[in-house]
Amino acid sequence: MPEPDRFLIRNLKALGIDNRRLFEQVDYLVSLGTPYFTLTCPIKFADGRLDMQLHCQQDGDTGEWDLSEYTARFTRPIILPTEHISGIDVLSLDRSMATVNWGNVMRELPIGSPYKKELFRKMIALEHAGQKGRNAFDLLSIKHWTGTGLYDPNLDDLKKKYVTEQHFTAKEPHIENIRFCYQLLSGRFDQYMAKLEDIGFSSPLYLKRMLAYSEGDFQLVHHKVMPEGIMTVTIPLLKKGGTYQMDNYKVKLTATPPIIDGVYNGVDTSVLQQEMKQINWQDEDSHYKHVDGEEPRFVEEVERIVEQLQYVLADEPFGRNVSSQIQLKYWAESPDFGGIIDNETWDYLNSLTSEKLILPIYINIMQGYQLMTGNVLFYKDQSEMVGQWMHAVPDPDQPGALQFRSDKGIASSQLKRLLQLLPCGKTEIDAALNDIKNGRMGSVILNNGQPVRVSVDPFQGQLKLFSADGMPIHHQLYQLSSTSLPLKDTVNKYAFRGAKHLLKLQQHKRKKGKGL
Repeated sequence: MPEPDRFLIRNLKALGIDNRRLFEQVDYLVSLGTPYFTLTCPIKFADGRLDMQLHCQQDGDTGEWDLSEYTARFTRPIILPTEHISGIDVLSLDRSMATVNWGNVMRELPIGSPYKKELFRKMIALEHAGQKGRNAFDLLSIKHWTGTGLYDPNLDDLKKKYVTEQHFTAKEPHIENIRFCYQLLSGRFDQYMAKLEDIGFSSPLYLKRMLAYSEGDFQLVHHKVMPEGIMTVTIPLLKKGGTYQMDNYKVKLTATPPIIDGVYNGVDTSVLQQEMKQINWQDEDSHYKHVDGEEPRFVEEVERIVEQLQYVLADEPFGRNVSSQIQLKYWAESPDFGGIIDNETWDYLNSLTSEKLILPIYINIMQGYQLMTGNVLFYKDQSEMVGQWMHAVPDPDQPGALQFRSDKGIASSQLKRLLQLLPCGKTEIDAALNDIKNGRMGSVILNNGQPVRVSVDPFQGQLKLFSADGMPIHHQLYQLSSTSLPLKDTVNKYAFRGAKHLLKLQQHKRKKGKGL
C-alpha cells in the first residue's frame, strides 16, 4: 500500500528540502491523524536566513497528504547593540532566544518553563529601558517573533528593512523552490532583471527557471529576428559566493536565406505563414486550453501549425529547410516556442554563415547589432577636439569573429559642425546627431526635398551620404580639415568599415529578396 505522505515528501524534495529530521517529523504528524499541520524549515545563507513555513493538508477523499501552500521569509542580518542595557546583555539574550521555537510558545500558555519566563522578563525590561532598550526590543522582536502571536504589527515599517516574505501556492515547487525564493526575497532577482533589461533581455520567467535549476554558473540564450537574419545573444551569469555577476556577453549574427514559399508534402507555406501571423507568439497563455484535471493542451490552431511544421513539412526533403526557416522567423523570439523549435532547426542555423562579437555589459543588444552591421557608437568626449568611438573590426586570428574596440575620433561638437554643413534644418540635424552617436544612420531631408541617409567616419572626420535606398552618394564630400582630426596613430587600419559593410549588406539584401 502506498505511503500516505509520498506526495508530500516528493514536493518537499522538489522545493530543495532533504532533511531527515523534518521527514521524521512529517511521519509523526501524519500518524497523529490531524487533517493539516504546519512545518518550519530554516536555511542559513551568508547574508541572512530563509524560513520556509510549509502548510500541509490531507485530501479528504484519498487520504493522501500533500503540500498545499507555503510562505518563504528572508531575514537579513540584524545588527544588535553590543553593550549591556539596564544590566541585560543584549547579544547573550539574542543567542538564548534563538534556541526557542517561539511559534509553539503561544500554544503553551501559561508558560511553565522557567527558562522561557526569564527570557520574557528580560524582553519586558528592555522595552521599558529608555530609547536604547526599546530599539533593542524592537530588533529582537523582528528577529525572533515575526510570524508568531508575540509579534507587534506596529513594527511592520521597521521590519521591511530586514524581512521580506512572499506566499506561494504549491503548483510549481520545483520552480519556486528554495534557490529561487532566496534570490527573489534577498532582492537579487530584481537586480539581475534590471541589468538584463538594460541590455535588452526581458524574460523574467526564463531567468526564474534558470535560478531555480542552477547550482552554479549558467547562461541565458536569447534570439532576435533582424533584417539580415537571426541574432543569437548569449549572456553568462557567473556565480561568486551567493551572487551572480554579468561582465561580458556574446552576440552572433547569422545571415539567413529567403523563404521560398511553395507546396511541400501537401502544405502550402504561404497559407501557413498567413495563419502564423494571426497568432501572438509572445503570449504564452493564449497558446493553451485548460481543462480541470487535465494537462494543458495547445489550442486547435496552434496544434495544427506545430503538426504541419514539425511533422508534415519537415518530412519532405525540400520542405525540411523551409520548416526550419519558418520556425526561426516566428518562434525564435517566443519565450514559449523558443524551447519547442526542433534540433534539426538549430543544426540548420548553426550551419549558416555568421559573425560573432563579444561585448561589455554596458552595450545593449541593439547597439551590438549596430556595431555588427558596420556602424559606430559614440562613447564620450575626452576634450573639445577628441571623442571616443566604439566599433567592431575583423579579428585577424579568428575568421568570422569581430573585435570590440574603442578608439579616438572626432568630438561630439565636431560631428555637429559637420552635420551643419548639410543644407537642411536644425531639428533634422539634432535628430541625425543623436542617431549617429547611438549607432544608427541619420535621416535628413535636404532643402531641395531630397531624402538622404547619413553616417560618419569618426576617425577621418568625414560624413558618408546615402540615398533613401542605401546607395552611396559619391559626389558630395563633407570632411573636417586634417588639423582638426585626432592623431593617426590612434586609428586602427580596420577602424571604419561602415559604408562598405552597409553597401555589402544592401547588395546582399537585393540579391536575396525578402528574407526573415
